[in-house]
Amino acid sequence: MKTPFRTMIAIAIALSTSACGFLDEGPANVAKEYLQDLATGDIKDLNRILYWGKTATASASNFAESEHKADSLLEAITTRIKSKGGIKSMKVEQTNTYTNENSHLKMAHVKLKVYYNDGSDEQFDIKTVYANNKWLVVTNT
Repeated sequence: MKTPFRTMIAIAIALSTSACGFLDEGPANVAKEYLQDLATGDIKDLNRILYWGKTATASASNFAESEHKADSLLEAITTRIKSKGGIKSMKVEQTNTYTNENSHLKMAHVKLKVYYNDGSDEQFDIKTVYANNKWLVVTNT
């Protein structure tokens, strides 16, 4: 009777440990999620992790112009990913965390190497910021 109980405890510990990694929303995981959302065209989920920064507080015309530029860039990245057959895997090459001197926000640059289904690969440098109690991808620089 002790062996099944120990097995159940070991399974529970293993599941809880892996769940912690799955729920980790650090800068590298948010950068990966960003590229995955672009690959699948999941705009609703993508908007959940984007940070618009000061642009959102600017005039309506300035915000609309910035949003249009960002949409064009995101569409171009999505098209490029799809033309390569989608993402096969991603590897975090480097994550540099720092505090922005002007805004005092915690930020990170994440370098990801993306391997595509067509056999090619590409490196992305994704800027993230810790705002609203979570890591978000910066859409404007």
